[in-house]
Amino acid sequence: VKTHLGTVEVLGTTLNVYARNEKMSVSCLTGKIQVTAGEQHIILTPGEKADLISGVLQKTSDISPEQMAEWRSGQFNFESVPLISIFDEIERQFDVDITSQGLETRLFTGGFSNKNLQEALETLSMTMNLEYEINGQKIEIRAKK
Repeated sequence: VKTHLGTVEVLGTTLNVYARNEKMSVSCLTGKIQVTAGEQHIILTPGEKADLISGVLQKTSDISPEQMAEWRSGQFNFESVPLISIFDEIERQFDVDITSQGLETRLFTGGFSNKNLQEALETLSMTMNLEYEINGQKIEIRAKK
């Protein structure tokens, strides 16, 4: 699989590839894969993941195969991901436009389902002490006062 950020070479396996904007994440569910970004190469085996962060490939281990493939059932989980990236995913999943201010440095750990926008926003709001306002397809999110 070739993306604009790197290449994933299948070596007999089941895998997930996420490549959007300037982020790439590759998870190995079964078998073995090699991930290449520029001159960097990482071999992954089941339960391992490679993330391209600021141009550097980083390897993470001990991830359950079930967690890696949850996106297929509409469940999205994140660990220490910038809120702005979470908003991007919600926009993509629900075809909405989110605006926010002052939340650029906040990180989110948790998840949401793409089955219900209101539930996804409530999960973020409760976890991150946020409030939101929906106006049609536009959503404004801000820190609670």
